[in-house]
Amino acid sequence: MTTQLPEQFNDLQTLAERWALPTFAARYDQRATAEMAELQQFYDALLPKMPQIMEFLHQYETGTELPAPVDTLMQLAMSFMDVAPAVELFFQPMVPYAKDYREAQLQVYC
Repeated sequence: MTTQLPEQFNDLQTLAERWALPTFAARYDQRATAEMAELQQFYDALLPKMPQIMEFLHQYETGTELPAPVDTLMQLAMSFMDVAPAVELFFQPMVPYAKDYREAQLQVYC
C-alpha cells in the first residue's frame, strides 16, 4: 500500500503513514487503540486543512478509481472523519457505554 500524497499535501506525509487506512475496520481499530493525545494531535493537524482537502477531492467523480496518491488522501480524510467524534463528542477513543467493537460484527455498506 502506498502512502504517497498529492504534492500539495506532502506536509501530511508522516500522518498518512499511520492514518491512511483502506477500510473502515482498520480506521476504527486505529482510533480505538490510539491514545487520546494522539487522536487530538491528528485532529488538530488535519482540521485546518480539511477544506483544502475536500476541495481537492471534489474534482474526482464519486465511484471512480482514484490515482494512488489521491486515494491515500481520501483515506486520510476518512480517518479524520472517524477520529472527529472521539475528539469532539466522546473525549475518548471508544464510544461511551458501547459494546467492545472487537465483539461486534460490523457490517459496512459503503
